[in-house]
Amino acid sequence: MADADCIDMLSQERATAIMKLAEASKMYRLGYKMVIWWSVKTVELHVKTEVAKRYLKEMLESFIAWVREKNIFDWHVEQFGLRWMEKTLKQAEELLHYISSVNYKVGI
Repeated sequence: MADADCIDMLSQERATAIMKLAEASKMYRLGYKMVIWWSVKTVELHVKTEVAKRYLKEMLESFIAWVREKNIFDWHVEQFGLRWMEKTLKQAEELLHYISSVNYKVGI
């Protein structure tokens, strides 16, 4: 996956647009849930440059802050449940920690 593709998966603008679709369709709601799950759970989220790594960290930090906003958090809880939301946030924070660690390799 190209750097821009994997980073864009965590875009607030993309997630916000899909949230609106998810409200209107069970299929889109399932798709949104899967995209978010994959984005924070995958170990395949690698970048090829230090610049992309820095941008990925910033995007993930921004995504976590956005999801923690009360109205956004409440929407996710209403759609997917509190347990899913807490688990997903924990996974996002663990991914951020991993990306920030020395174990995360750029250029793979």
